[in-house]
Amino acid sequence: MQQIRVYPATGPQVDVWAANTTHEAVQTAIDDATSGQTVGVPAGSATWTTQVSIPDTKGITLQGAGVGQTIITSGLTSDSTLLVAVNPANPVTRVTGITFDGDLLAKEGDYAEIWVAGYGLASFRIDHCHFDNLRTRGIHTNPLGRQFSGVIDHNTFTAPGNYNSQAIAVTGDIPMQEDPPTGPQGCRPFARAVALGGAEAVFIENNTFAYAYPNDGFLDSYGGARWVFRYNGVHGCSGGCHGADSGGYRGIRSFEVYENTFDKTGDAQWLCLYFRSGVGVVYNNTATGNYNAFCWLNNYRSNVDDPWPEYNPWGACDGTKAWDGNGVGTEGYPGLDQVGTAFTDTLNGTHTHEPIYAWSNTLGGNPVGIAVHPSGSTRLLTLHVLEDRDFYNDTERPGYTAYTYPHPLVT
Repeated sequence: MQQIRVYPATGPQVDVWAANTTHEAVQTAIDDATSGQTVGVPAGSATWTTQVSIPDTKGITLQGAGVGQTIITSGLTSDSTLLVAVNPANPVTRVTGITFDGDLLAKEGDYAEIWVAGYGLASFRIDHCHFDNLRTRGIHTNPLGRQFSGVIDHNTFTAPGNYNSQAIAVTGDIPMQEDPPTGPQGCRPFARAVALGGAEAVFIENNTFAYAYPNDGFLDSYGGARWVFRYNGVHGCSGGCHGADSGGYRGIRSFEVYENTFDKTGDAQWLCLYFRSGVGVVYNNTATGNYNAFCWLNNYRSNVDDPWPEYNPWGACDGTKAWDGNGVGTEGYPGLDQVGTAFTDTLNGTHTHEPIYAWSNTLGGNPVGIAVHPSGSTRLLTLHVLEDRDFYNDTERPGYTAYTYPHPLVT
């Protein structure tokens, strides 16, 4: 049975109190606080029709009275409700103890209830919040290609309607700005090596996701993103990433998915995880309930000879594109940023082989592995994404060690 956890907020002593929960009062308190201080938002409710911003000139804690006590309803469709701008020169910026009610508003573009922008390692923490009535996104992070990490922990995400909503979106950089693409915009995260088990990632741990929308519900990712998803409870939705196939973005850089539980009641859901790019590990996850599969891999650019418009500017992976690997007799393999391969930022086809490893996952109590999307083209299934080359089941990644748990910002 689905269980929605409610996490009590904890935090440091308040230094500056907002007079009430209105966006004017909260913004004034943020402006009055100095870096390192805690801004308290009292119990109560308000609808914000103007975005509240934490600037990148100070690192503060924005602390509500607790979930269900401090309730902020979004009145914005063309902006995010709260902008959190981070900078490595500042103390950690934290948001805690607040219910963010999306009011089922469809936000434009990539806007979310909380948008995290900026850069720096261990630069932010969003915890013990409830994101309710989501129709678009709960949290969106984007460092614009720079080195970046933080933690999203002990939150609850709920979306009662069958809308195309995402609890969390993780982006690494902006889409390519040229057609044909030349770079370096959109490619900057790929200048840094894959470092599974390292600190450079958005860590998503100990959250609860309860969704009516099954596809990409708990997480979606784009453009060189790096993320770790661990110790979460997922109810009735899936997550994963785009490849170099959507809106000019490149694929993602890396993912780590472990020690999570997935469950689905009622009508069958197609799967728990869906990856169209990236290098990573998937292990010690437990799925129960009505799923058609556990995890599928795909490379959309392999599936068609005449690519859909959204594949631009990359086009089909067919052996004619300079940014693909173009092995002899492979019709383009490996494709740019495809699963199991780490490309660089140069768009000249330079890459290293980095297979995905999966082990100790179960579905309905039985061991289960990852697999290629069974409806893929012959090119995908026989040339581009192959088991025991691009991914391995029942095999631990050599030399891999998971990053410290709980995340240091939590402890």
